[in-house]
Amino acid sequence: MAVAAPDDVVDRFVAKLKADAINVEPISAAPWIAAFEARLPFRLPKSYASLVSRYRFDPFEWAGLRFFGNLGDGSREDLVVAAPNDPFLWKPLVAASVLQIGRLDTGSYDPVCLDGRQTKNGRECPLVLLDHEAALQFERIMVVRRIDQSFLSFMFNNGAK
Repeated sequence: MAVAAPDDVVDRFVAKLKADAINVEPISAAPWIAAFEARLPFRLPKSYASLVSRYRFDPFEWAGLRFFGNLGDGSREDLVVAAPNDPFLWKPLVAASVLQIGRLDTGSYDPVCLDGRQTKNGRECPLVLLDHEAALQFERIMVVRRIDQSFLSFMFNNGAK
């Protein structure tokens, strides 16, 4: 798939979110993201890093997924609070280079994650749905389904063409 630069795709995706009345606003800095990324044993994919370092947004639902917000205000559904909120899920995911960025919009506890075990060009990695029970009970990463080949591809395929 030939896709534009991550910043361009992110900007088009954000425009689509705004057109659907989702609260998104540009920011000049996101120190909470830098501090959060420093806690991870891996770097964020470029496309996701572009979104969360350049835009502040409420949690939102898109294409059957509910993404954590990025307000930097310490709210419960903010990425830097929500992702590590359940230490029994957080620990095995992060140890495996997997980062939860949301859930299904159905309310299921299964995490929607960036699977950094399969990082490719530009630190991009698959967007996957995991089985939360496998992580909680056995500290195993079990992919239920691959949502898209990357977050960049997800944005491109869901309104940022």
